[in-house]
Amino acid sequence: MLIVVYESTLESDVLHVSELLKDNGIESEIKNQGIGSYLQIYSGVNYLGTSICVKEEDAETAKALIETLWGESNPDVQPDGVHDLGSDDEIADMEDYRHEFNKSLNRKRTFLKLFLLLIFGTIIVIQILSVLS
Repeated sequence: MLIVVYESTLESDVLHVSELLKDNGIESEIKNQGIGSYLQIYSGVNYLGTSICVKEEDAETAKALIETLWGESNPDVQPDGVHDLGSDDEIADMEDYRHEFNKSLNRKRTFLKLFLLLIFGTIIVIQILSVLS
């Protein structure tokens, strides 16, 4: 049975985590959420997100590795046999990149919502005006 240990909309994060797990001897499988693979082809971004799944017996170790990678746990404590996660500068650069990507993604979502509101609002106004005429 496969367990989801990580989810992200950022492909580089998913690949980074997948490589980390592979380097530490944990086999993983990458799964797109919903129609995410089609969105990836069409727009270049999977807005629904991507999951990394591992075997049930490897789930705890994988979660510990991922928490250590993103600094969500005590950075001085690492699971046994963990390979180098990268320098502090590399991790900081990745965090900056993730932050900028998420800001960009939020701007695109907001633009899309406003665009759809404009289109549907215009259609509704036209319908109301045609009924009143």
